[in-house]
Amino acid sequence: MKYYTYDQYDPEGGFVVTRSEHQILQEHWEVWYTAMRRLHGDLNVNPNLHQQCIADWVARHMAWEVEVDPEPTNLSYEGDPY
Repeated sequence: MKYYTYDQYDPEGGFVVTRSEHQILQEHWEVWYTAMRRLHGDLNVNPNLHQQCIADWVARHMAWEVEVDPEPTNLSYEGDPY
């Protein structure tokens, strides 16, 4: 299974979020699939659609693939990383 990480910032500091492909699909599949059906009409569900959903999520979050131990899924740090 692949894991992806992205930076999440808030006024009190930032943190890094890591999600597995499974978590991405659990959290975003319904919204993504509904939007695709609205844009393109009915689609047949196949593995390529799942990969496209993950690729769109990665692009939207400017995420990158990482090799991680599945726990924890949220890693925190203090201060500005730049």
